[in-house]
Amino acid sequence: MPIYKNNSTVMVALGSTRIEPGQAATIMTYYTDLPTGVDMLNDVGFYDPVVQSGTVSSTTTITIDSSLKDNQAYEISLFVVSGAVSVKINGSAVGLLMGAGQSEKFYCTTRIINTITFTISTGVINYSVVKK
Repeated sequence: MPIYKNNSTVMVALGSTRIEPGQAATIMTYYTDLPTGVDMLNDVGFYDPVVQSGTVSSTTTITIDSSLKDNQAYEISLFVVSGAVSVKINGSAVGLLMGAGQSEKFYCTTRIINTITFTISTGVINYSVVKK
């Protein structure tokens, strides 16, 4: 869990936790917008399974982040917000055509997907890659 220290001369609050001047507190929430004078001492114990995510609105090829090891299980989630999108895995010749409101998930027990190509003439797709 993250540990925050109040280096100011006044009491500050992070969520519902009050930290007196000069004191440190372990809090289960990961804050990025800290009050003046408050520092995060460490974020040990904070686990973020999201490897990468984004929104794509033009033809793009993404490469799965190299932090995923060969034997790491992961899930790729796709959701078409609008329009139509063709999705090709690892440069395949045939693509999966998805329309607005459609979603798809790929569960991988090892690193078998390296690239995903989104072909978009008009439309938007959200994607995420999450460690399992």
